[in-house]
Amino acid sequence: MGNTQGTTLTLAHEPLTLDEPATAHITLWGYDSRLADASATAIRRYTLEVTALPVDLELDIPANPHSLIDQGVGPVAREDAGFYFSLVVDVDRDGQQCEKDLVQDFDRSDFTSFDEEPPQTYKVFVKEYGSSCTPIDD
Repeated sequence: MGNTQGTTLTLAHEPLTLDEPATAHITLWGYDSRLADASATAIRRYTLEVTALPVDLELDIPANPHSLIDQGVGPVAREDAGFYFSLVVDVDRDGQQCEKDLVQDFDRSDFTSFDEEPPQTYKVFVKEYGSSCTPIDD
């Protein structure tokens, strides 16, 4: 993967039009699959406006994303790299993940991580968070 490529990330949900635009906070994380209990590296963060669901969001993926993984043990070979997306849709745009905000529904989403490089398409089902508020990491 020598050039920047794109991933179409679909936020899947029953058809829903939001009263006000919401902010989708999406992070592409990378990790060395050979390491246990090591924190993943934030490869790229995206902040995109969402007005309705479902929606397709176009994400530009850096060239050679495995080279951006830094877990303190040196370079990560492409074949040892793993990636995943995290996301929250901040419905009320208050900068916190709260009850009415949307998060990934891990029971219904296609998959949670992938090897070597991000896929060209990635579908994530979202659901209401339903818990107490926590700050959104940007």
